[in-house]
Amino acid sequence: VTWRKVVMGTMKALQKRVEQDKEKGIKKSTSQSYLSIIKLYYLTIDQWRDIDIKSFGYLDLNQLKDLDNFKDMPKTTATTRKTALKEIFEYAILNKYIDKKPDLPTFSYIKTDEGTPFSIDDIDIIMGNFINFLESGRPNFITRHKRTILPLYVNFLILTGVRPGEEALNINWGHITTVKAKDKVNRDKGNNIYLLEITKGKRSKRVKRNKMIIRTSREIVIDSKVIATLERLYYVMNGIKKGIDTIIKEKANDPIFMGNTEADLEMGSTFSQYMDYLSKKIKHKYTLYSCRHEHINICLEDKMAIDDIALQCGTSTATIDAHYRKFRHEIRAVRILGQDEIDKLNPPPGEKSL
Repeated sequence: VTWRKVVMGTMKALQKRVEQDKEKGIKKSTSQSYLSIIKLYYLTIDQWRDIDIKSFGYLDLNQLKDLDNFKDMPKTTATTRKTALKEIFEYAILNKYIDKKPDLPTFSYIKTDEGTPFSIDDIDIIMGNFINFLESGRPNFITRHKRTILPLYVNFLILTGVRPGEEALNINWGHITTVKAKDKVNRDKGNNIYLLEITKGKRSKRVKRNKMIIRTSREIVIDSKVIATLERLYYVMNGIKKGIDTIIKEKANDPIFMGNTEADLEMGSTFSQYMDYLSKKIKHKYTLYSCRHEHINICLEDKMAIDDIALQCGTSTATIDAHYRKFRHEIRAVRILGQDEIDKLNPPPGEKSL
């Protein structure tokens, strides 16, 4: 029994589970995720197509790590890929094609909770080369879609401080709401503000109820730059210009960031490819989590109250002090030295330096 036959059989079995989940009212089926992964990443391994399923061992499966599609994945993606592979061999055991499941490799992943704010020199290069990256190589329709929305995704993360991955990719248009401003000036003017509700990932406010700590959704305030980014995203995805209020009304249940296949959208590896593309131009290789560091440090540099930053980002002031407070030397130098001291260090041409 060949690899391809077992993979195809696994896909049919998963499809039945997907249909059963729909009948039960389960909108986001894990079986659908595994089905999409197997179709995209395991069915397409041509060199394994006609190999007997019995011949696969750990060393054979470990070769997956050498494939580009299995490199530089976020931890969640790496875990899901392994579970999807497990589905294939469990199907083979169930149908008595093999006696036992081989040991499965653990795929390496990017530690996405690590990162630094972008250097001033690098940020200009990063934000200015997305189009060149989109047009480089010969990307397939999935890759091209992700490269197309990448600059808007990065900009959204920098502007909001939302965590990349699960937290950002589970935001629907309907999670954006408007409320009347409460301060005296704006209340008298009848002005609205926009709020964005974060419902997934490390989303909390942590709240104690009945001696238990539970997670609740949090709401953050978003500005006109975020609104403009989201309106631009909608235009890029749909080819139609609409205002944010109209989009929210019409697309309330749709994710803001959508893939063009049934597979869950995953942007970490696309950003990693972008870093590789820019490797000769930038000083450091960043992860998407650097966008969150960038946001927090911009807020600190703008003298926003650290309590407000913590509430916006769903973290604590202690965490910001311990992990995010990484002021750029180029910016904090003026505050530490003062402009007069910097002028002394940089005398006009022809004058003696210190």
